[in-house]
Amino acid sequence: MACAMEHCFVLDFAMRTASWRPDRVGYTGYRKGTKDAFNHLAIYPDVIADWLWQKPPWVRASIDFALACARQSRESGDDLGAVGKLSLASHYVSDALAVSHTWLDFIADEYQFESGEVIHQHFHDPVEYPVADYVDRAQPTAAPKEECFRAIFDNAQAKAYEIGKRIFRRFFRGEAVEDLVLMGVENSARAVHALFEAVERPAELLSAPQAVERARHKWVMRHLLALPGEEVVSRPFEEEFKARLKEEVGYEGGAIFTDIESCAPHAQEEGRLWRKQRRHWRDVTMAGILPPTRTTTIGADWRPPENELLG
Repeated sequence: MACAMEHCFVLDFAMRTASWRPDRVGYTGYRKGTKDAFNHLAIYPDVIADWLWQKPPWVRASIDFALACARQSRESGDDLGAVGKLSLASHYVSDALAVSHTWLDFIADEYQFESGEVIHQHFHDPVEYPVADYVDRAQPTAAPKEECFRAIFDNAQAKAYEIGKRIFRRFFRGEAVEDLVLMGVENSARAVHALFEAVERPAELLSAPQAVERARHKWVMRHLLALPGEEVVSRPFEEEFKARLKEEVGYEGGAIFTDIESCAPHAQEEGRLWRKQRRHWRDVTMAGILPPTRTTTIGADWRPPENELLG
């Protein structure tokens, strides 16, 4: 899948350019796909369907907590554990910055589409899937080692939404978006590189401390992040371990967005809290950047008003 290839590509860039050479723990490259344990960790949240913590506004706390766990491993001399945890964290960084996602935010939030098929077949996949054919053409540049990770991430997120808005306009005009998607890949790769560099610096929180503390107690990946190095690259792929995480998530596939009533009671509670906080994020934090929360359902034939395509 193209999304998996993109996650592995940006991880590869960080592995091979970070100043402390994390690739020395045995990384074999992004072309190995999920045969490489670190690549597998970079797409693992999709395997578990940990959707809520991949998206604003919760994603920043998940990155903070994962980075803190990686720092602890690095400081204790467990480089294998540090690299594994950073590989997992890279998913959340690159997903938050993926322009195949940010452009969708100019339409609506996932739970406002008629179905998962509408999201993917008609809007997400036409932008995301072709990247598999040309991701090698991306040419990311490393972030300065001394630059604050939060500043780099904030700038990258702003850029991802700028690119996403351009994709939105081009898509509905029937124009090619390939060059913009490549810009998005380069943007994500630079931020993931900065994440790897940040493991050797004091904490630079992206989110409020109370949000990070909530991640420490609620986020399903806390179980993976508590493992030592040798287990980080083996235990998550055991069927029993995966089943435990999926059970705690409390839903299958994208049901948390498209069929919340079918989810476990605790998942419904989490999903409704996310939706409430997501609406505040969209309407307040992203005011002037994203349109306010829509009141209509988005179907396959949805098209924006002409004024949204101006500029």
